[in-house]
Amino acid sequence: PAAAGARPPMRWRDLIGLVVLAWCACVPRVRSALQRAPSVTVSLDVPPEQRWDKALAASLDAHGFQHGFLPVFAHYNASVFDDVLPHERDWAALEAATRRTFPTTFAELQGIAAAFARRGHVVTPAYLVGWLWIHELEHVSALGQRPRACTGAVASRPGTGTGDGMPLHVRNMDQSPPAARNLTLELSFVKDGAELAKAVSWYWLTSGVETLLVPGSWAAQENWRFQGVARSDLLSAVASGTAVPQMLVFRRLAEARASYASVLAALTTPNATTLAAGWYVVVSGAEAGQGAVVTQGPHGAVDGVDELGKRTAYSANRWFLAQTNYDPWAKDEPTDARRTAAVELLSSGGQNRSATPAGLLAIAASYPVKNADTAYTALLDASMGTVDAWVHSVPMVPTSG
Repeated sequence: PAAAGARPPMRWRDLIGLVVLAWCACVPRVRSALQRAPSVTVSLDVPPEQRWDKALAASLDAHGFQHGFLPVFAHYNASVFDDVLPHERDWAALEAATRRTFPTTFAELQGIAAAFARRGHVVTPAYLVGWLWIHELEHVSALGQRPRACTGAVASRPGTGTGDGMPLHVRNMDQSPPAARNLTLELSFVKDGAELAKAVSWYWLTSGVETLLVPGSWAAQENWRFQGVARSDLLSAVASGTAVPQMLVFRRLAEARASYASVLAALTTPNATTLAAGWYVVVSGAEAGQGAVVTQGPHGAVDGVDELGKRTAYSANRWFLAQTNYDPWAKDEPTDARRTAAVELLSSGGQNRSATPAGLLAIAASYPVKNADTAYTALLDASMGTVDAWVHSVPMVPTSG
């Protein structure tokens, strides 16, 4: 594979920008709908309490508290925290378990809380601990709900044969409320003076991320899985110290200098990564044929693995994988056909057209893959070590006239 950070002669990253800008210019309803998120360096060489100061400052400077954090906090207080953690003792127990099991993470959350206080906003470390476990807590509160919550696709570039090319990875992050878009940042994690990983995330206030790339090695995204958990089981797993917050998984693997093979092993070996709730992980590597969709359940369960080069339940094509929020072996919900649409677009375009930066971005921008809930779109190329992300500043849905 090409060395991380290398640039091909034609500078395809510049061409991607031109394609996206031209597309926006030609469609009146989406003009000015895309923007780049603020870029921030997160140094792991400084004390944990100082690592996120620049991130918080960048977010507040760009959008202010009232247009970002305030509506997001209000939304999740009403939809998750008030239901799942109704008593102070619940928050105290979560905080104590996190401080004990993840002391460095807790120190980072203390630093974020202190940075909020310096800007005049009261956001406690205990509240941020709740955010660290937000995906797990949502699996208690979201029973019976079916929100759109992310699309990912990995495709092998055209090569000498099917699946012989380097993988490309595109991801749509679907999220409510819309103000979450204003928290989105592009992050560069630095360790020992050198870049360790790149990320795009609005969950960074947890000290973790949902989309991450290690240059020259691998990239990964999380997707929500509709699989409820009992509140008592969740809190017991957290208290026992056996569960890892989903938001920390990718960062911990990056900091451990894990290779693609090691990442795949950590995700596909039962009990290697113990979670309190299920999820899907779309992962891509830096070498030909490296790509997978992993379906994990709680308590270390691995329920399924699809890999590039192998037939899937939804397509005979072996050069791509596509995943939304339903088990790969199950059909889409009738009212949410995002994976069906993505598979049809990938297949109809063929490997020569679909498995390109412009092809994957076009698919990610097509309704219903792109929908009113899509917060950002990111193109990830582990072989080149690049992350290109665009935040959708306004909802976009097909309209008549």
